[in-house]
Amino acid sequence: MQGDIKVNIVLELEKFFYRRGEELRGRLTFITNASLKVITEINWIDVYGRLVKRLVMEERLPNNEYIPFSFQLDNPLTIRNYIICRVYDNDRKVLFDERKLEFIVTPDPDPWDDYVVLIWNPGRTPGYFEKIKELGINAGMAHCPNPPLDGLLNANLRFYLCQMVPKWLAFYHQTGRKGLEWQILRQEYARTRDKRLLRRKRCLNDPVMMAKYKEIIQDLVSRFKGYGPLWYDISDEAGIGDLVGAFDFCFSDHCLREFRAWLRSVYGTLEKLNEEWGTNFKTWDEVVPMTVDEVRKRKDGNFSPWADHRTFMEITFARAIQRCREWIMELDNTRPIGITGAQMPSAYGGYDWWRLCQVMDFVEPYNIGNNREMIRSFAGKNMICFITLFETGNRAKWLLWYHMLHGDKGVILWDYDDAKGTRYVVEPSLEFGKGGLEMKETFLELRSGIVKLLSHADFEVDPIAIHYSHPSIHAHWILETMNEDWLRRTNTDERTKSRFLKLRESITKLIEDLGLQYDFISYEQVERGELIGKGYKVFIMPSSIAISPREAEEIRKFVENGGILIVDGMVGLMDEHCKTLEKGLLDDLFGIKRTSQRRLPKGEIIICRDYEGLKVKGIKLEVPPLEGNIEASEGVPLAFIDRIPAVIVRPYGKGIAIYLNADLTDYYLLRIRGKGEGLRELFRRIFALANIVPRYIVTDCKGNRVVGVEVIRYRCNNAVYLALINNPTIRISELGQVEDVEATERSFFRSREIKVRWPDEVHVYDVRGKRYLGFTNEVTLTLPGYEPVILALLPYRVRAVNVISSNSCRRGDVLYITIQVVRDPEDYSDTVFRVDVFDPDGNFVDYYSGNFFAKNGKAYITIPFALNDKPGKWRIVVTEIVSGVRVEKYITVR
Repeated sequence: MQGDIKVNIVLELEKFFYRRGEELRGRLTFITNASLKVITEINWIDVYGRLVKRLVMEERLPNNEYIPFSFQLDNPLTIRNYIICRVYDNDRKVLFDERKLEFIVTPDPDPWDDYVVLIWNPGRTPGYFEKIKELGINAGMAHCPNPPLDGLLNANLRFYLCQMVPKWLAFYHQTGRKGLEWQILRQEYARTRDKRLLRRKRCLNDPVMMAKYKEIIQDLVSRFKGYGPLWYDISDEAGIGDLVGAFDFCFSDHCLREFRAWLRSVYGTLEKLNEEWGTNFKTWDEVVPMTVDEVRKRKDGNFSPWADHRTFMEITFARAIQRCREWIMELDNTRPIGITGAQMPSAYGGYDWWRLCQVMDFVEPYNIGNNREMIRSFAGKNMICFITLFETGNRAKWLLWYHMLHGDKGVILWDYDDAKGTRYVVEPSLEFGKGGLEMKETFLELRSGIVKLLSHADFEVDPIAIHYSHPSIHAHWILETMNEDWLRRTNTDERTKSRFLKLRESITKLIEDLGLQYDFISYEQVERGELIGKGYKVFIMPSSIAISPREAEEIRKFVENGGILIVDGMVGLMDEHCKTLEKGLLDDLFGIKRTSQRRLPKGEIIICRDYEGLKVKGIKLEVPPLEGNIEASEGVPLAFIDRIPAVIVRPYGKGIAIYLNADLTDYYLLRIRGKGEGLRELFRRIFALANIVPRYIVTDCKGNRVVGVEVIRYRCNNAVYLALINNPTIRISELGQVEDVEATERSFFRSREIKVRWPDEVHVYDVRGKRYLGFTNEVTLTLPGYEPVILALLPYRVRAVNVISSNSCRRGDVLYITIQVVRDPEDYSDTVFRVDVFDPDGNFVDYYSGNFFAKNGKAYITIPFALNDKPGKWRIVVTEIVSGVRVEKYITVR
């Protein structure tokens, strides 16, 4: 106000949340008795301080009527924005300064083709979020139910909505961390074996619980969907009990009712159920599952009354997640939905990864028991994966690169010790932590365009499938713990003691050590005929002890059709319900018989003969036999150890079935200890029978094959991106001895000189090094200990990058830019451009910069200059990510 003239205004907006491109509508009301002409400025300001748009209106007062105004919300760059209104007289003297209203522009749904570095810290110190951005961190978390958003919004950081209903899906972990519920429950059950204790609190099938948590979820979505969460996190570290801890939940009335209905759908009649279970129920209402203690006492090898309950609870867990997803999607179907802190596949906990991959499109799994490769295999690009990082330094860098190359789109940085940040930005001083400075370069590189490049390419696998048999996970758990007090087993025990988990780790590392890649294929996919349908040539069944007759039928078809089947042993001895059979479902396919002998000879298997095209005589496997109770009938044994046959080969139709009878569990240790060459050579020659040979051969400088370097291939149009990275067992500290951890550091986390060769000459680029390596079919390079080498193998050479735009524009204008790569010979493969923008003072302008996908090698981008941007020469630097070819262009902003 000025002088005696009094002017007041009321500023109103039609609503609070808007979408990009929508029209913002508002209205002004002037309140004054003065008679004069006024000039009103209405400014759209974002949190960067950019003056995006301005309206100037002239009005004759007094005027107590509503005056409407509107903005088209084109090219918003921030989530939080403001409308600021000022009133001047005809001489530009301020009459009213200022009226300000906030509004939110909901971010568009993400394409999820680039990398996100997210901090798990609420940032209680003012300025915290602006500081972490300097380290390359570009997102945060909003912890339910009432997260503070000011710091995130003021720094324009996206966030995920964290832990919506952990008190339902993670009840026993939430309370167990405080020594409540879980520990007390198990202790009481150990003392009493009272089945009433097997009723899960907050039962997943209880309609009252469902209604309660639906209301909670939908309230959260209603309040926060307008901010465009990166994803909705239903729960962190969920599980039927405490993570994957063993406990025979759930015997509630709700679960038993649903369990009986499910059993009817599986068995059809009560008679068939009784026949399978070995029970004598008279009515369906009498049917109850057996506990682990009860099936152990039976001594007949029929674990189906327990295993069926475990399967049902896995279905229940997946359905609970699916229900939560459906409740969210009723209000917002634009964002990914899933869980964080996800666990290993296990007999308890609910983690059947085939089922879970059908009900989520986001997950942050702890990489345990090969679950990350299962997710890649079952969901592919339909699942967005993150890793959580609890450490900094070289190993942390390796974890980020390793998981990114396996498809991850981001990382959650745990930094909330004692309710404050300590690693990245120290609170409350806001100094950079040592860990943050160590990781900065890696964060920035992962966000520089490489991830977008690989996101638009396809992960290539060889036609090798590994059986994912969740019924076998049930079976191995019950067999491995038979003489153990299962109530004393901890979550850590589940992942460190499991022979079956170690076997899967060994099989995957054996394939990777041969320079090949694979898919897991689930029990259901096998039943659907996908072994043949997806073109696999080799099927590996690592101790798949429990399979269905339908699986067995499809496996026979696969071999008959020309496939190669490899098993270590113990295959098909139970049906899918974990009922032991009189003979293995696939014994006749392998040409073997079971004997009454139980003696297992000691010693290592040495192959003593060849078989037609399989030249393997003299190979020493360095592992013992797995079973002592088999003999060859129609199969041909290529090895014996104390009269026990091994490496039994039987042709069947156009294919071959190979029963190794070899314990492969410890290969993951042998490779660390400089052993395992016999197993590698055997599998190399078996794969060669199926014409599966590595296209890219990695050797040392003397020509010796290198062990422990994973070869990862992506293909996009005519381009191949070849990544090489050191490949230790991720959790060797849990699965090995101290000397194995030390050997891993020496053997797998060291810089080494390697040669890579392939059949045909192509143009080769070092993508990370931004250099051309020549037209060749071989390169010699240094593989760093903790980082990858990424090569681009192309049928063309990149000659130039053309940047086409006006040479000048006015402030407030949108600059349109076309970027195109020039190749020789001409090629229309997709690529990615990194665009960095600098203002006239040389300052990097992050919000005008970014990574841009270029379909067919051409990208169209815009820079929406603000009305208050600095005038002068702006510098635009464009880098083609594949080749590193770089060009600069200057734009005069007037």
